[in-house]
Amino acid sequence: MLEYFNPEDNDLDDKNQNIHIRESTDKQPNTPDDREFTRELFGRIIEEISNKKTPGEDGITAELYEIAF
Repeated sequence: MLEYFNPEDNDLDDKNQNIHIRESTDKQPNTPDDREFTRELFGRIIEEISNKKTPGEDGITAELYEIAF
């Protein structure tokens, strides 16, 4: 599952959308509301995910995130 959803990164196969994403993620954001990612922040976010929602494309459910966290 990991290999399917996270294939080896190869920028030679990039399409225009991939190129744009790479360029935008290479820049460090600098906005007034930037916060450091902390364990507590991730914990609060995971707690807020409803267990009734269907999993995303990766098949990972909210319950699995809670267990792993």
